[in-house]
Amino acid sequence: MCYRAQDLPNAAIDGIWVTKTRRKTRIRTRTQIFDVLFELCRPRKSTRAAMAASGMSFEDAKPFLTEMKQDELVAAIGRVWDASPALRGALDAATAEIWSRAPDQSKMLTYNWEEHPKPRYYPSPRILFKDANACENPRARTVTIGNVWCHLMGMYAVNGLLEGGELVWEDEDGEEGCGECEAPGSKCTVTLEMNREGALRLVADSEITCYCNSGEAHVAATEHAKFRIAREEEPKRKNKRKAK
Repeated sequence: MCYRAQDLPNAAIDGIWVTKTRRKTRIRTRTQIFDVLFELCRPRKSTRAAMAASGMSFEDAKPFLTEMKQDELVAAIGRVWDASPALRGALDAATAEIWSRAPDQSKMLTYNWEEHPKPRYYPSPRILFKDANACENPRARTVTIGNVWCHLMGMYAVNGLLEGGELVWEDEDGEEGCGECEAPGSKCTVTLEMNREGALRLVADSEITCYCNSGEAHVAATEHAKFRIAREEEPKRKNKRKAK
Protein backbone atom coordinates (compact mmCIF):
# COMPACT_ATOMS: atom_id res chain seq x y z
CA MET A 1 0.00 0.00 0.00
CA CYS A 2 1.31 3.45 -0.94
CA TYR A 3 0.63 6.76 0.78
CA ARG A 4 1.00 10.33 -0.38
CA ALA A 5 3.45 12.56 1.40
CA GLN A 6 0.65 14.66 2.90
CA ASP A 7 -0.82 11.50 4.46
CA LEU A 8 2.22 11.15 6.73
CA PRO A 9 2.22 13.10 10.04
CA ASN A 10 5.12 15.42 10.78
CA ALA A 11 6.20 12.99 13.49
CA ALA A 12 6.11 10.03 11.13
CA ILE A 13 9.86 9.54 11.20
CA ASP A 14 10.45 10.22 14.86
CA GLY A 15 10.30 7.53 17.53
CA ILE A 16 9.30 4.65 15.26
CA TRP A 17 9.71 0.91 15.41
CA VAL A 18 10.93 -1.00 12.40
CA THR A 19 11.68 -4.65 11.81
CA LYS A 20 15.25 -5.17 10.83
CA THR A 21 16.99 -8.54 10.58
CA ARG A 22 14.09 -10.14 12.44
CA ARG A 23 14.41 -7.75 15.36
CA LYS A 24 12.35 -4.73 16.34
CA THR A 25 14.55 -1.69 16.59
CA ARG A 26 13.56 1.52 18.42
CA ILE A 27 14.35 4.63 16.40
CA ARG A 28 15.43 7.34 18.83
CA THR A 29 17.73 9.68 16.89
CA ARG A 30 17.81 11.18 13.41
CA THR A 31 21.05 9.33 12.70
CA GLN A 32 19.29 6.02 13.37
CA ILE A 33 16.40 7.12 11.17
CA PHE A 34 18.69 7.60 8.19
CA ASP A 35 20.56 4.37 8.93
CA VAL A 36 17.32 2.40 8.77
CA LEU A 37 16.06 4.18 5.66
CA PHE A 38 19.39 3.52 3.99
CA GLU A 39 19.18 -0.20 4.79
CA LEU A 40 15.57 -0.43 3.61
CA CYS A 41 16.23 1.53 0.43
CA ARG A 42 19.67 0.09 -0.33
CA PRO A 43 19.97 0.17 -4.13
CA ARG A 44 20.71 -2.87 -6.20
CA LYS A 45 24.08 -3.33 -7.82
CA SER A 46 22.67 -2.18 -11.16
CA THR A 47 21.95 1.28 -9.74
CA ARG A 48 25.06 1.82 -7.62
CA ALA A 49 27.10 2.87 -10.62
CA ALA A 50 24.56 5.56 -11.43
CA MET A 51 24.70 6.83 -7.85
CA ALA A 52 28.47 6.96 -7.95
CA ALA A 53 28.29 8.94 -11.18
CA SER A 54 26.04 11.55 -9.53
CA GLY A 55 28.83 12.36 -7.07
CA MET A 56 26.61 12.10 -3.96
CA SER A 57 26.38 8.96 -1.86
CA PHE A 58 24.13 8.53 1.16
CA GLU A 59 27.13 8.63 3.48
CA ASP A 60 28.13 11.97 1.97
CA ALA A 61 24.68 13.43 2.42
CA LYS A 62 23.94 11.91 5.82
CA PRO A 63 25.61 14.59 8.05
CA PHE A 64 23.68 17.35 6.28
CA LEU A 65 20.38 15.51 6.30
CA THR A 66 20.78 14.98 10.03
CA GLU A 67 20.99 18.74 10.56
CA MET A 68 17.76 19.45 8.66
CA LYS A 69 14.67 20.47 10.59
CA GLN A 70 11.97 17.84 10.67
CA ASP A 71 9.46 19.83 8.59
CA GLU A 72 12.15 20.48 5.97
CA LEU A 73 13.00 16.79 5.86
CA VAL A 74 9.34 15.81 5.43
CA ALA A 75 9.02 18.37 2.63
CA ALA A 76 12.10 16.96 0.90
CA ILE A 77 10.65 13.44 1.10
CA GLY A 78 7.39 14.76 -0.35
CA ARG A 79 9.11 16.20 -3.41
CA VAL A 80 10.47 12.77 -4.42
CA TRP A 81 7.57 10.69 -3.09
CA ASP A 82 6.01 9.75 -6.42
CA ALA A 83 9.36 9.04 -8.05
CA SER A 84 10.75 6.74 -5.36
CA PRO A 85 8.88 3.43 -4.84
CA ALA A 86 11.65 2.15 -2.56
CA LEU A 87 11.32 5.14 -0.24
CA ARG A 88 7.52 4.85 -0.19
CA GLY A 89 7.73 1.18 0.68
CA ALA A 90 10.26 1.82 3.46
CA LEU A 91 8.21 4.58 5.09
CA ASP A 92 5.01 2.62 4.60
CA ALA A 93 6.45 -0.12 6.81
CA ALA A 94 8.17 2.26 9.22
CA THR A 95 5.06 4.35 9.97
CA ALA A 96 2.61 1.47 10.35
CA GLU A 97 2.56 1.80 14.16
CA ILE A 98 2.96 5.58 14.44
CA TRP A 99 0.40 7.63 16.37
CA SER A 100 -0.33 11.25 15.48
CA ARG A 101 -2.52 14.01 16.91
CA ALA A 102 -6.13 13.58 15.73
CA PRO A 103 -7.54 16.50 13.73
CA ASP A 104 -10.80 16.64 15.77
CA GLN A 105 -9.88 16.65 19.45
CA SER A 106 -13.52 16.92 20.56
CA LYS A 107 -14.06 13.33 19.40
CA MET A 108 -12.54 12.18 22.72
CA LEU A 109 -15.85 13.11 24.38
CA THR A 110 -17.66 10.38 22.41
CA TYR A 111 -16.16 7.58 24.51
CA ASN A 112 -15.26 6.44 28.00
CA TRP A 113 -11.58 5.52 28.38
CA GLU A 114 -9.50 3.08 30.42
CA GLU A 115 -5.77 3.09 31.03
CA HIS A 116 -3.87 0.64 28.85
CA PRO A 117 -1.77 -1.17 29.75
CA LYS A 118 -3.28 -1.34 33.21
CA PRO A 119 -1.04 -0.33 36.13
CA ARG A 120 0.42 -3.34 37.91
CA TYR A 121 0.19 -2.17 41.50
CA TYR A 122 -2.74 0.26 41.73
CA PRO A 123 -6.11 0.71 40.03
CA SER A 124 -6.66 3.52 37.55
CA PRO A 125 -10.13 5.13 37.41
CA ARG A 126 -11.75 5.40 34.00
CA ILE A 127 -12.16 8.70 32.15
CA LEU A 128 -15.93 8.88 31.80
CA PHE A 129 -16.34 11.59 29.14
CA LYS A 130 -19.30 9.85 27.47
CA ASP A 131 -21.19 9.20 30.72
CA ALA A 132 -20.54 12.68 32.11
CA ASN A 133 -21.78 14.40 28.96
CA ALA A 134 -24.97 12.32 29.03
CA CYS A 135 -25.66 13.01 32.71
CA GLU A 136 -28.62 15.33 33.39
CA ASN A 137 -27.42 16.40 36.84
CA PRO A 138 -25.03 19.36 36.34
CA ARG A 139 -23.20 18.54 39.60
CA ALA A 140 -22.39 15.04 38.35
CA ARG A 141 -21.02 16.25 35.02
CA THR A 142 -17.40 15.96 36.10
CA VAL A 143 -14.46 13.70 35.22
CA THR A 144 -11.04 12.78 36.50
CA ILE A 145 -8.13 11.69 34.29
CA GLY A 146 -7.19 8.32 35.74
CA ASN A 147 -4.32 8.74 38.19
CA VAL A 148 -2.80 11.50 36.07
CA TRP A 149 -5.20 14.20 37.38
CA CYS A 150 -7.36 13.20 40.34
CA HIS A 151 -9.12 16.57 40.69
CA LEU A 152 -12.58 17.02 39.20
CA MET A 153 -12.89 18.63 35.78
CA GLY A 154 -16.26 20.17 35.01
CA MET A 155 -17.59 19.13 31.62
CA TYR A 156 -18.75 22.66 30.83
CA ALA A 157 -15.14 23.83 31.04
CA VAL A 158 -13.84 20.74 29.24
CA ASN A 159 -16.18 21.37 26.30
CA GLY A 160 -15.13 25.02 26.23
CA LEU A 161 -11.43 24.12 26.11
CA LEU A 162 -11.97 21.62 23.30
CA GLU A 163 -13.81 24.25 21.28
CA GLY A 164 -10.49 26.08 21.33
CA GLY A 165 -8.78 23.01 19.88
CA GLU A 166 -7.05 21.36 22.86
CA LEU A 167 -7.73 20.12 26.37
CA VAL A 168 -5.17 21.78 28.64
CA TRP A 169 -6.56 22.12 32.16
CA GLU A 170 -4.65 24.72 34.20
CA ASP A 171 -4.78 25.40 37.93
CA GLU A 172 -4.61 29.17 38.37
CA ASP A 173 -5.54 29.28 42.07
CA GLY A 174 -3.27 26.59 43.49
CA GLU A 175 -6.19 24.45 44.67
CA GLU A 176 -5.24 21.49 42.50
CA GLY A 177 -1.46 21.57 42.90
CA CYS A 178 0.71 20.93 45.92
CA GLY A 179 -1.47 20.39 49.00
CA GLU A 180 1.03 22.10 51.31
CA CYS A 181 2.07 25.31 49.53
CA GLU A 182 -0.83 25.61 47.04
CA ALA A 183 1.41 26.89 44.27
CA PRO A 184 -0.50 27.83 41.10
CA GLY A 185 0.48 26.70 37.62
CA SER A 186 -0.18 22.95 37.71
CA LYS A 187 -1.74 21.62 34.53
CA CYS A 188 -3.04 18.50 32.81
CA THR A 189 -2.91 17.98 29.04
CA VAL A 190 -5.11 15.37 27.35
CA THR A 191 -4.51 14.64 23.66
CA LEU A 192 -6.50 12.43 21.29
CA GLU A 193 -4.24 10.48 18.93
CA MET A 194 -4.94 8.21 15.97
CA ASN A 195 -2.92 5.82 13.83
CA ARG A 196 -3.10 5.16 10.10
CA GLU A 197 -5.78 2.52 10.60
CA GLY A 198 -8.02 5.03 12.37
CA ALA A 199 -7.68 3.57 15.88
CA LEU A 200 -7.89 6.12 18.71
CA ARG A 201 -6.16 6.55 22.06
CA LEU A 202 -5.75 9.25 24.70
CA VAL A 203 -2.41 10.45 26.01
CA ALA A 204 -2.52 12.35 29.31
CA ASP A 205 0.28 14.27 31.02
CA SER A 206 0.29 16.38 34.18
CA GLU A 207 2.72 18.71 35.90
CA ILE A 208 2.35 19.64 39.57
CA THR A 209 4.04 22.87 40.63
CA CYS A 210 5.35 23.52 44.11
CA TYR A 211 6.91 26.30 46.23
CA CYS A 212 8.21 23.96 48.92
CA ASN A 213 11.98 24.12 49.53
CA SER A 214 12.27 26.82 46.89
CA GLY A 215 11.50 30.50 46.53
CA GLU A 216 10.05 29.97 43.07
CA ALA A 217 7.39 27.69 41.65
CA HIS A 218 8.88 24.60 40.03
CA VAL A 219 7.59 21.33 38.61
CA ALA A 220 7.74 18.88 41.51
CA ALA A 221 5.95 15.88 40.00
CA THR A 222 4.80 14.61 36.61
CA GLU A 223 2.46 11.83 35.49
CA HIS A 224 1.96 10.18 32.10
CA ALA A 225 -0.51 7.56 30.92
CA LYS A 226 -2.18 6.23 27.77
CA PHE A 227 -5.84 5.23 27.54
CA ARG A 228 -7.86 3.11 25.11
CA ILE A 229 -11.59 3.17 24.47
CA ALA A 230 -13.17 1.41 27.44
CA ARG A 231 -14.66 -1.98 26.86
CA GLU A 232 -18.33 -2.15 27.73
CA GLU A 233 -18.89 -4.02 30.96
CA GLU A 234 -20.80 -7.22 30.43
CA PRO A 235 -23.91 -7.62 32.60
CA LYS A 236 -23.41 -9.98 35.50
CA ARG A 237 -25.17 -13.27 35.15
CA LYS A 238 -27.47 -14.31 37.96
CA ASN A 239 -26.87 -17.76 39.33
CA LYS A 240 -29.96 -19.86 39.02
CA ARG A 241 -30.80 -21.86 42.11
CA LYS A 242 -31.50 -25.49 41.51
CA ALA A 243 -34.90 -26.66 42.67
CA LYS A 244 -34.77 -29.11 45.56
